[in-house]
Amino acid sequence: MTDYMVYDHLISGDSDLIRQPIILAEGEGALLRGALLGLIFKTIGSPAHGTNTGDGVCNNQALGANAQLGTYELVAVSATDFAVYAPNGSRLADATVGTTYEGEIVFKINASTDGHAFVAGDSFTITVSRPVDSSGNLIERYRWVHQSNLDGSAEACCLLADDTDSTSADANGPAYFHGQFDPTAILLQTGETIALYDTGGRIKDLFLRSIVPYNPPT
Repeated sequence: MTDYMVYDHLISGDSDLIRQPIILAEGEGALLRGALLGLIFKTIGSPAHGTNTGDGVCNNQALGANAQLGTYELVAVSATDFAVYAPNGSRLADATVGTTYEGEIVFKINASTDGHAFVAGDSFTITVSRPVDSSGNLIERYRWVHQSNLDGSAEACCLLADDTDSTSADANGPAYFHGQFDPTAILLQTGETIALYDTGGRIKDLFLRSIVPYNPPT
């Protein structure tokens, strides 16, 4: 990619710019220079079953609010109820067979369709981990920040430096990780405000300073 300077009012000072290549996650659409981005650092795996008597299944898994990295354990306490343990060992609200569970993670345990009911001690595990490729290497992908993002990308960390389109596939693009920027030029999703991410005049190493127009004396 050719490195070039775009003259606009996004950059608002002479603080050293750190610009690095990133991967914009598939499905983010055509984002413009100045979009505030967050790193995806959580993904949820498929449920794994233990050596169970009941042959019902667990599926429809998704990240919930404040999902922890590590393995969640779902352990049957009866034919219709499962205890849910977080990776830190704490017991969360119990799950009911046949009902979608919505907590730190989301899932649904379905009863057997052939009469083999769950018994106490039957179990499933669901792991929340860093995204990796087929070789186990960490993958760093970025999304347009939003407070509702559950995969870690609600935490802003960089600014898209060039227009980049990831509508149909992951896309390579550059991002600023350090510098001084005009907050009025930072692009946010509808309903979001810069105050949600501003921590004392900065977002990580992005320092916020508005450009003051020069009005010559008359």
